[in-house]
Parts: sequence; C-alpha cells; structure tokens
Amino acid sequence: MMIRLLAAILLFAAWPAIAEPPLNSGEIDCDRSAAGDGCRLAWNMTATPRENYQLQSYSIRQRGWKNVGGPSREAYATRKAGAQGGTLYRVLACDDNLAGEHCVGSTVHWVLAKPEPKDIPESMPQQSGQAMTISKGADELTQLDQYNVYLLVQLLEQIDDLASMPAMTQPLVSGDSAIIDESLTDDDQIYGSIYHNYEAIRALAKEEI
Repeated sequence: MMIRLLAAILLFAAWPAIAEPPLNSGEIDCDRSAAGDGCRLAWNMTATPRENYQLQSYSIRQRGWKNVGGPSREAYATRKAGAQGGTLYRVLACDDNLAGEHCVGSTVHWVLAKPEPKDIPESMPQQSGQAMTISKGADELTQLDQYNVYLLVQLLEQIDDLASMPAMTQPLVSGDSAIIDESLTDDDQIYGSIYHNYEAIRALAKEEI
C-alpha cells in the first residue's frame, strides 16, 4: 500500500508568518502493548523532566490546546482512559504547575478515527468549499485512510500558527520510504499516511514564513 500524500494539501492558501516554534522534548504515542484496548496514550518526557505533565488535545472550537484530565507528575506514563479518535494530542510539561513558564512540549500524535465503512461519508469539505472525495468503492483500509487524512486536513485548516506546531511522532516506517511494509498493521499503515501528510502541510506553512 502506498503512502498517500494527497493533492488536497496543495490547495491551502498561504499560511501567515509566525514566531519560532516552541521547544519540543519527548514523544507521545499509543501504547502498543494495549492495542486491543483502543488507543491508550503514553508519553516519555524523561530527557528534560519537569514538575507537571498535562495531556492536551487540539480544539477547533477553542482554536488551541485544551487540557484532557488533570496533570500528572510522571515523566514516563500511560494514561488509563482511552483516547478519542480523530483527535490530535500532545503533552505539555512545565515547572510552574502548568502556568506556562519553563515548559516543553512533546511531539503530537493523531489518534485514528475508526467508524464503520457505512458511516464514512462520500466526501468531506475543505474551507475553500472544494470537496475531498472518499473512494467508497475501495476496501475498508483505503476508506479509513482517506477519512483520517481528510479529518486531519480539516483540523489543520483551522490552525492559524501551523508552522509552530510540533513535529508528529514518527510512524514505524522510514521517512524516505514510499512503500509501507506489509507486515505492519492496518493502523500503522494509516498512521503512515497521516504522518507524511501532516509533515508535508507543516513544511508548506514554514515555507510561507
């Protein structure tokens, strides 16, 4: 299966100029040992420890990051509750009880949305009004792949400072590979598409600064 770098990313308007991105340290990902229990988010921020670690998701309505649950004191942890599909997450680590000083952030991680094929729409709109079409005659994996990438595109269109967004946690495939190893799971393959589209869109935003 090919990683899909969708043409939709070329339709974005120029992104506004912004300041340098914040310092990033550590990663967030789904705990692979709990794969049968949905996505339980796990982070590792041990390289630059802080006093508090706050899981956050990106909110389109708030046009920014919102806290998910309370802060943790653990630099290396797995969240017990499942994560919401179709959502972008990060961890913010601070020394001042998350007031915003001396903070570092993790990479971002996209939790896959996995509706039944019958619940996947035939198309999804961009801000420009152009429709992003789902290949409804294709297999379930292809439809879920396209659906997740289009959800990501819709979210990224709402972010004003896209160039300052953190890097995404890397998938289990080399960055210069155009083909995903067939031994990887369906989720791994979809996440590979998400990663490459996210990083390509983020790169376009940086070029506009």
